Amino acid sequence: MTDLATVYQAALHGQWDRLLGLPETSWLDVKSSIYALEQPGPRAELCKDVDAMANAQRGLLLIGLRTELVDGREIISELKPVPQRLIDPGRHRKILMEQVRPPVRELHIEWVPCGEDSGVLVLHIPPRPSTDKPFVVPAADPKGREGVAVPVRSGDDTSWLKPAELQRLLALGWSSSNGTPRPSATATADQTTAARLLQLVPLDAPWIKHLRNGGPFHRVPTAVGDEVHDAAEALEGEVLRFRDPGLAAATEDFTSGS
Repeated sequence: MTDLATVYQAALHGQWDRLLGLPETSWLDVKSSIYALEQPGPRAELCKDVDAMANAQRGLLLIGLRTELVDGREIISELKPVPQRLIDPGRHRKILMEQVRPPVRELHIEWVPCGEDSGVLVLHIPPRPSTDKPFVVPAADPKGREGVAVPVRSGDDTSWLKPAELQRLLALGWSSSNGTPRPSATATADQTTAARLLQLVPLDAPWIKHLRNGGPFHRVPTAVGDEVHDAAEALEGEVLRFRDPGLAAATEDFTSGS
């Protein structure tokens, strides 16, 4: 198993034997012990681990598995369930929602039992749009003054974004928001609709090539005819509404066969 979705489903179904031998990656991190959330240090560690994966792209954090170092890589070696009495998924969620900024939306935290009193806590960090990033966590300078820090997951390790890199990213963001007009909500919505239309009717589809090349209609290949039928069915089941009046009219003509 080499993709997050497959590993996530295996974890949700308690198929731990399928995870043994997998290496930790930029999207997979496992812990053999719980975060002691009553203490500031472990609370900050939880936020850092989730934040880093959100900044990287996405991730899966499993609490209740052990790793061992093999040829310089952390490899999942053993199921090590944690006591259920020490795990409160709701508290994990509350801490993350309060301390990670912006909050990681659609974060899934689920308890998977491995027996009567133990199991594995599964945290799934979904992909987030670039407009949400960077995700930051609280930090303090040596004098105790509040600030923020940006952890980033790279390979099987987590590092902190250096001040110069953070400054560069923030400068780009401020420059974009202050100097470059952002696309309107109408333009953004129309771009999404256009992407969906192109997905349903790709420009490199054989039937479009057949029409573009002036192919004879009395000898349309079966494969081309089948694709036309499939495209028509797909369009009938879709609601493709452009906000721009010209695009809306053109789409109506196209889908109605005018």
